[in-house]
Amino acid sequence: MIEHFTTAGEEETDNDHHKLIRAQNETPVTTEDDKPFTTVEIRDAIHALNRNKTPGEYGITSEILQRAYNLLPHSTTAMYNGCLRTTYFSITCKTEKFIRIVKPGKETCDDIRKYRPKSFINTAANVLEKILINSITQHMHSSSLMSKNQYGFTPQTSTVDAVMALKDYVQDIINDRQYVAVISLEVKGAFDAAW
Repeated sequence: MIEHFTTAGEEETDNDHHKLIRAQNETPVTTEDDKPFTTVEIRDAIHALNRNKTPGEYGITSEILQRAYNLLPHSTTAMYNGCLRTTYFSITCKTEKFIRIVKPGKETCDDIRKYRPKSFINTAANVLEKILINSITQHMHSSSLMSKNQYGFTPQTSTVDAVMALKDYVQDIINDRQYVAVISLEVKGAFDAAW
């Protein structure tokens, strides 16, 4: 049943494109822009964790990680900087705890879509993910690499901003007595089986 919600991702089923991606990921990448994480960045990421969130496979809660950081801030920072410097993160920390939750009102249904898959990643991995995303986002914005039409995953923007930009665009066309057609797509489950 889990196969419906995840992809195998096994090397023997790779096509040439997947083999190329795997090979590129095996080669460590270092750039001049790789700045070490600061203790403040690590502290902020750890303390931003939701205390009520279910921990990953090893049961290390955000509270445990926060206490560890408070006792050993420099060692914790050095651990994350070691991951950045070596481009390595232990496979055991990438393991997820995966459960299926039955959607309300679908308890007696036989359809596989009655389940809502939930995966719980290791808390330490969650912190690394958060600080990497923050670094990448900061770099993208400070270097003006983001499109002005990018609304998702962009601070202080939302779907309302995207809808208002569309409304303004359509209004300009109408004011010029032109015709406009809008096609909207909802891609349901588009990434459920992404490699």
